[in-house]
Amino acid sequence: MNETTEFPSVQKLIHGGVLPPNHYAANLSLSDPIVPALEFFLSLQDVVGFSSKYKKLVKTPVGSPDRNDRIVNWASMCAELGAIHLVVHGLGAQIVGFDQISPKAARPKADCDLVVVANGHLFFVEVKRKASQDKQRPPETLEMILSELTLPCKICGIELLDRNYDCRNFGAEVPKIKEHVEKAFSSDKVPECFVTDGFKLYFRSGQNTSNISHFFDPSFSDDIAPYLLGPSNKKDMIPMVDQVIEKGADYLICRIPGWEDWPTIIENCFEQVSYSNGRTYFTKDNRIQGLRGIVLFSRYNDFCIVNNINDQSGAWLTA
Repeated sequence: MNETTEFPSVQKLIHGGVLPPNHYAANLSLSDPIVPALEFFLSLQDVVGFSSKYKKLVKTPVGSPDRNDRIVNWASMCAELGAIHLVVHGLGAQIVGFDQISPKAARPKADCDLVVVANGHLFFVEVKRKASQDKQRPPETLEMILSELTLPCKICGIELLDRNYDCRNFGAEVPKIKEHVEKAFSSDKVPECFVTDGFKLYFRSGQNTSNISHFFDPSFSDDIAPYLLGPSNKKDMIPMVDQVIEKGADYLICRIPGWEDWPTIIENCFEQVSYSNGRTYFTKDNRIQGLRGIVLFSRYNDFCIVNNINDQSGAWLTA
């Protein structure tokens, strides 16, 4: 890839002094999968509301690498960028507005992420993402420090136990980790897991490197269904359908982990589903309520549509 000609708008964003140095994408590689979607978004300057969305892009994924906040915020921004690309290139729709208020909004000033036109119909769209896996990512500084530790074995994995963990006080853990490892090696054993309130480390024989695996609880369809439709066993969690209906959206576009194929996810999440063609399904599931449908995607080019057949207008997105 020729970095002098590919994705010129992204290059200008990264290298033109636009992003603050503590922005997660300040050193974004042009080989990153999100770059084509970012380049496309930056071409939409004439769309109503572009400036507000652009400001969000520049200001939101900012923070300290000692926590994972900016990782989580950047993942949220990437979900929106992916949805923007998907709507046009996957669904054949036209984006006519960003961050606009729907006439059906139940809350004043509660805007929808996208306004699109497809098949002669206007749709207000809200973008969400299943963030539980992103929130289990260890802070960047923690990964760097662990990879630089001098140990007689390799740290092969880390599991974040406290999703709000701040590693600025990590120095106090270093002697404990070394003592734990050395005690095991004195008995010619590979160390068992090292556990603190914030994280858990896994070891194996070999030389310590920067290649440390992340361990996390993956999200499958049995977790995705209550997240989308309810009811949830999490006390403060409002299902995404309820949230977007309050904003007056016609469609929910939601990024989810892609551990299962789409037929499995659709079958396990929705009731009374029928397959149409291509990437389009229809459901009689009343939990969708007044939405025209839900678009699920794991990457901006890997998605499916679940339309609400109870909506008699026939105004649906298809692919």
